[in-house]
Amino acid sequence: MKRLLLISIMFATVLVNAQTFTLKSNELGGQATHKQALNSMGCNGQNISPQLYWENQPGGTKSLAVTIHDADAPTGSGWWHWLIFDIPANITELKSNAGNTALRLAPIGSIQSMTDF
Repeated sequence: MKRLLLISIMFATVLVNAQTFTLKSNELGGQATHKQALNSMGCNGQNISPQLYWENQPGGTKSLAVTIHDADAPTGSGWWHWLIFDIPANITELKSNAGNTALRLAPIGSIQSMTDF
């Protein structure tokens, strides 16, 4: 059974007369794949965070955050898969596997938080 992961971008600004902020991925087509699935707890995925990019962020944006949350996980409160924040405003893409801190693919200055793993 496929589960839809909620991917949200939050930003520290107010939208006023802005073009539509758009989040895209060259890897995702609406659903996470085996590549993004966990390799633990009974799952056998590759545990690779998805490539994401965005355009038309509002003027005055100070930083961005990406959260990946599975609201349908059987935990009562969902499951936090990935949290990365303080992404500098001049960054417009997260590379595939940026969640792997050993690879140092996340933007300089960004912070990855604890998850439910």
